[in-house]
Amino acid sequence: MATTTLLAGDMGGTKTLLALYESEARQLRLLHQESFRSGEWPSLEPMLETFLNNRPADLPAPAHACIAVAGPVRHREARITNLSWRLREADLARAAGITVIPHAYGPSHIHFALAETVIPMIEYFPLPCWDALPDAEVEPIFHDELQPKNARVGAPDKPGLGVTVNEKIFND
Repeated sequence: MATTTLLAGDMGGTKTLLALYESEARQLRLLHQESFRSGEWPSLEPMLETFLNNRPADLPAPAHACIAVAGPVRHREARITNLSWRLREADLARAAGITVIPHAYGPSHIHFALAETVIPMIEYFPLPCWDALPDAEVEPIFHDELQPKNARVGAPDKPGLGVTVNEKIFND
């Protein structure tokens, strides 16, 4: 059975603990771990890069990551308690060399994915395709949402988010 290297982190306003684990047959084994004083770093990204660049040579780069942060996370961004850090999911993924594959629904998620180089694909659920359903009981908010073609969704060719607001929902 194949093994996978995982990056785990516990990032606090005072101290940050980063570790690499091996995952095989639903078992975790600690491979490497370091503790950092958070206030001595300008942000988490250079800390991640240093940790990963200084890992033992025989350890593969992580394939997946999960980092707990000390502060609220909203819209893929966290502001850290006791530090002036602003952490963005895509920036952390870039620093760790990990791709992001977000769940997506709607035009704003597609724009987010197209704008980030660490997102090679998205899990996109455009259904139900409201415009193709006759007499739908629930009215959609938007018309003309992008539909996959050959398993790909591209940037819209219309201005803005590329959709039309359904005026009917505001008039009923």
